[in-house]
Amino acid sequence: MGASPAAWRRLRRAVGFTLVLAAVGFAVAALVAYQRGYRVLLVRSAPAGRPGPPLDFSPRPAAERLETFPAGARPKSVVIVLGDGMGLAQLLAARVEAEGVHGRLFLERFPFTGWVTTYAADALYTDSASAATALWSGFKTRPRMLGRTPDGRSPRTILEAGLASGMRGGLITTTSVFDATPAGLVTHADSRRDSDEIARQMAASGVELLVGEGPATESREVRERLEQAKGRFAAAGYRWLERWADLAVEPGGPPGKVFALLPPGTLATPARRVPLAEVAGLALARFAGSPRGFFLLVEDEDPDTGGHRADLPRVVAAVRALDGVARRAVEFARQDGETLVLVTADHETGGLTILDGQAGRPLEFLWATSEHTSLPVPILAYGPGAERFTGVLDNTEVPRILADLFGLDLS
Repeated sequence: MGASPAAWRRLRRAVGFTLVLAAVGFAVAALVAYQRGYRVLLVRSAPAGRPGPPLDFSPRPAAERLETFPAGARPKSVVIVLGDGMGLAQLLAARVEAEGVHGRLFLERFPFTGWVTTYAADALYTDSASAATALWSGFKTRPRMLGRTPDGRSPRTILEAGLASGMRGGLITTTSVFDATPAGLVTHADSRRDSDEIARQMAASGVELLVGEGPATESREVRERLEQAKGRFAAAGYRWLERWADLAVEPGGPPGKVFALLPPGTLATPARRVPLAEVAGLALARFAGSPRGFFLLVEDEDPDTGGHRADLPRVVAAVRALDGVARRAVEFARQDGETLVLVTADHETGGLTILDGQAGRPLEFLWATSEHTSLPVPILAYGPGAERFTGVLDNTEVPRILADLFGLDLS
């Protein structure tokens, strides 16, 4: 027999009372945690209606680790492949979705690996500006400060030291070249939002190749700032380009100093009309044979953007793009014999957690936050000097190791 109406009413009241108790309990726990100094975050799942590809558990040939160089060898050049916001879980997600569970990304074949702590001067949280300051100059600072320490000093960066020694420099990113990660290599400002000061310093930096994307929307203010920047870079001797076809006119691009402000979607999601590895290849062809070596940064912003938006497909696409860049850089380094290749990140974004995944079913995952986390990030190295980038490193150690390898002075 079915339950009576009265029984159903009692059941509904009991369920409702249980839900109320659970809600009150969560609120009390959150309040206690907050009073003790903790923040409680609601876990975000994947966007509805966007299941990933079914996981492939079929066998794969064993992926051999890339060859090593003689211990103590010193590089003349360096290529840094940087995934903004890319942590270990982002690498795992890209691997299992793109290469199968038993597969390997190309960058996972690098012979030397470690992880990097990313905390700021006075907080475990870091943004891209304070992370860039530490990663490029070797000094911690507060979030949003770019190339400047809390006491107002502007320490020399690894690229500034390299340029002063005769190295050539190139900065490639899927976002604006004035964004924190590339700008932090050659600019110093109390705030990463001081775009006019950052543009002024970058135009005077002497970096030979600057490639990024323009803004997605152009207000009158944005257009005026772009025109001002265009004039400033032209006065500094840069050729200002706005189409990929104008940049890729020959293997190394046009001669002289080049600023390429490409249309949105040329390099980044969703369109990605030009593979990032192709842009990296253009830069490598340009710098090949440099007598004093070169410094090249290739950044993909989309692991960070995808983490902020709980968009795993965007993250996976970005990691795959970076994997292609790593492959292209290693191909160059094998022929050159004097180029160090590093793959790393400035911080992790989203607190991505891989829960499960079974054969024929999509990956199961959760995002812990829409912000950056204090999780360490990977570092992978190939080429002369690669053995120096192993174990647990702080982000401030990376530029100091590079400075030692290249005989540069960061003081």
